[in-house]
Amino acid sequence: MNFELDETQTLIRNSVARFLNDAYAFPERQQIVATESGYLEEHWQQFAELGLLAASVPEELGGLGGGTEAAAIIAEQLGRHLMVSPYVPNVLALSLLAEAGNENQHALLAEATAGQHKFALAALEPEARYRLADVQCHAEHIGSDYRLAGHKTAVHFGSVADTLIVTARTQATRYDHHGITLFLVQASQAGVDVQPFRTHDGGTSAEVRLDGVVVANEAVVGLPGNGLADLEQAVDIANTVMCAEAVGAMWASYEQTLDYLKVRSQFGAILGSMQALQHRMVNVYMQCELAQSMLYSALAGLQEQDSVARAQAVSGAKYQIMQAAQTVTREGIQLHGGMGMMRELPIGHYLKRVTMINTTYGDAEFHLERAAAA
Repeated sequence: MNFELDETQTLIRNSVARFLNDAYAFPERQQIVATESGYLEEHWQQFAELGLLAASVPEELGGLGGGTEAAAIIAEQLGRHLMVSPYVPNVLALSLLAEAGNENQHALLAEATAGQHKFALAALEPEARYRLADVQCHAEHIGSDYRLAGHKTAVHFGSVADTLIVTARTQATRYDHHGITLFLVQASQAGVDVQPFRTHDGGTSAEVRLDGVVVANEAVVGLPGNGLADLEQAVDIANTVMCAEAVGAMWASYEQTLDYLKVRSQFGAILGSMQALQHRMVNVYMQCELAQSMLYSALAGLQEQDSVARAQAVSGAKYQIMQAAQTVTREGIQLHGGMGMMRELPIGHYLKRVTMINTTYGDAEFHLERAAAA
């Protein structure tokens, strides 16, 4: 795997960095996350105009063909600038539709990459923890249609989604890995109740209840009863993209802490001149480099055809990166002293963001167990 960015990837990275430097400075960011949705629709449309929403979609489906690598490059910049957006849920959805969707569902990709359609994944349930196979939501045949009923939780940016990708059991019983089907459900249709709530990092999530929601057979994504494998692959992609975002947050925390130590004086000396603090910053730097390497490992693992090898690479990377990310961002707060506790500085918000990433689609402990089992 070539770790050097090519010309197109460099252009994507620079485009995102320029846009965020101009439009998402930290004071503006704090005002944006205080709004009801936590993000600006104007920014989402600008993302679409820059081609960033199409970056990971295959060329044959109207995208730029950059794959998960392109999404990771974008996410790393989002992490550096603490941007709150529905980017990751939509990367997950687009990868799932590109891989398992039918021709009609592929048509939705064009709307999504143009910024005209948003998706959210409604897969987790209140008693399931992070187990995607633990599905009690059920779908029964009603003629040529399906009727869905159940409760989904932690639907990230579900309140701004036009379409929910819902897991429901059409066969077998709870915990079985077969019998799970994926459905596209319009968020505005009768029987769908979306209750949003704010998350620790300033974003939004939602509780979703489905009460007799009727969808046509054409709403099924992939093969009925065989949705878990497609879902697991898409969630692995989302976890890798979030790992890239965490790496971006780590590098920003390191750089801002280093700059602070170079100018802050205490006891008549610049903090950066103290050997003990220099040693701590070297450790922080090594943690950042380790996390960057594990991100490359996850990206390489996604190319594996064997689902077990893919799971081991992605889960191993998420475990290591989350451990490192929390160490780095906590050190950033510690080395800023009392200033690190101020909401007016970004340094504490990096810890909030990586904490949220850690609890999304499986925390570090869950992925350690998954990697060991793989």
